Amino acid sequence: AKHQADSSTLRHLLSRIVEGVAFLAWPLLAGMMLVAHPAVALVFGSKWAGATDPLRVLAIYNMSVAVFAPFSYLLIVTGGAKQLRHIAVLGAVVLPGFFWLGASFAGATGLAAAWAVAVPLFGIPYMVYLRRRIGFGFSDFVRALQAPALATVGMTIVVVAVLALPLRTDLERVVYATIAA
Repeated sequence: AKHQADSSTLRHLLSRIVEGVAFLAWPLLAGMMLVAHPAVALVFGSKWAGATDPLRVLAIYNMSVAVFAPFSYLLIVTGGAKQLRHIAVLGAVVLPGFFWLGASFAGATGLAAAWAVAVPLFGIPYMVYLRRRIGFGFSDFVRALQAPALATVGMTIVVVAVLALPLRTDLERVVYATIAA
């Protein structure tokens, strides 16, 4: 709030927050996606195997939601509560249709996929409003995400390599993948 009229400082702060959130959340969520099968089997048993695909898709969904989360706070701080309300109303109108379609065609995995596809699209109106309010555009967003994306890709390569090893049990897979990450 102290800097609500200083667009340059707000752009810088938002870039750092988005980058920091991505550095924390993306590797964790990518790891969750990669070890979902052995972890679910280990913790809940084989009868829960059907939960692994929705879990993987929701991990991808949360990767986008995590970096969009600071946008709503910035809109509030800069007097954009009305725009935030418009986005919420749009979501209330559009999202149920996506959820119904996803669940109708592919059950729980389809519902998770609907979340993963539809909800991140709401980043677009956020970006439009933030561009108008503080000059934070798509290129700023991409720049903030470059280093976390590279770190996550590197970690993913290591975890995939570990999971490809001839390990005997799900416990070994989860432990070694976690250590590698």
